[in-house]
Amino acid sequence: GGRMKRRDPVQLPHLERAHGHATAAAAKEAGNAHFKAGEYPDAAACYARALSLAADGGGGAAARVVLHSNHAAAFLKLRRGGEALACCEAALREAEKAAAESAAKCFGDEAASRGRVAVEATTAALATAALAEAVQASEDAAWREAQAEELNAELGARVVAELFE
Repeated sequence: GGRMKRRDPVQLPHLERAHGHATAAAAKEAGNAHFKAGEYPDAAACYARALSLAADGGGGAAARVVLHSNHAAAFLKLRRGGEALACCEAALREAEKAAAESAAKCFGDEAASRGRVAVEATTAALATAALAEAVQASEDAAWREAQAEELNAELGARVVAELFE
C-alpha cells in the first residue's frame, strides 16, 4: 500500500535546543530531565548531542555505553524500533571497547574504579541486549498484528462476497 513515511519525531527545534549544551555531561543531564518529563524528542536530541561530544574521547567507552542505552530508550518511547535497535548495537560495540579499556588499565593503580567501570559497562550491555530483545519482540508483535488485520480483511471480503452471491 501507499503508506506515508512517518515524520521523524526529532525535529530541528529539538536539535537546536540540544546543541546549546557544551559538554557531554550537560547534554546527558538535560536528556535525562527531558526523558523524565516525557519529552522524548528532546531527550533523544540531547543524547545524540552528548554522544557527538563524547566521541571526542570524553568519558571513555563506558560512558558512551550508557548514552547509547539512554538514546535507545528514548527511541523506544517514540516507537522507533529500528533506531532503538541501532543504538543498542552501538552500545554493545562500546561495551566491548570499555572492557578492553579497563583491561588495559589492569597495570595501573586504579583497581577500584576500573572494576566499577567494567561492572557498569557489563550491566549496561546486558540491559542493552534485553532492550534489543524487547524491540525485536515488539516489531514481531506489530508484524503479527498486521498479518491478522490482513487476514481479517480477507475473510470479511469473502463473507461479504458469499452474502451477495
